[in-house]
Amino acid sequence: MRPKRNPECHPNRKHEARGLCRPCYLVSRPEYREWHREYVKKWRADNPDKTACHLKTYRLSRRGLTKDGLEERKSAQGGVCAICGMVPKRWCIDHNHLDGRTRGLLCDHCNLVLGHAKDNVKVLERAIVYLEYWGSHATG
Repeated sequence: MRPKRNPECHPNRKHEARGLCRPCYLVSRPEYREWHREYVKKWRADNPDKTACHLKTYRLSRRGLTKDGLEERKSAQGGVCAICGMVPKRWCIDHNHLDGRTRGLLCDHCNLVLGHAKDNVKVLERAIVYLEYWGSHATG
């Protein structure tokens, strides 16, 4: 008798042991998880250039961008953060958390501001009122 399919597993894959597809079955086994964790750690240590390149490409692909697309966005924004207008040390790809669409490129600081405000316009408006009331050291 074949095992029943696990409803939480991938329905479009062939199912094997315990009603799981092969990747889910392997991940469910503690000895495999430990072996894989060590394997990835060693591979990353042995291939730092590939690791950095892969992570950057992966992050771009999650937002529907390529390296060329990122450069086009930077030049379209004039090479500065879309919010503060400063040249960032590290670019952050801002996106809408509801639908995943990319909005623009930000510096770390502006990206954190939006993140901490949970993209809530009312919170950001109250922050502006607060800064205007107490005075701000920024003149921009």
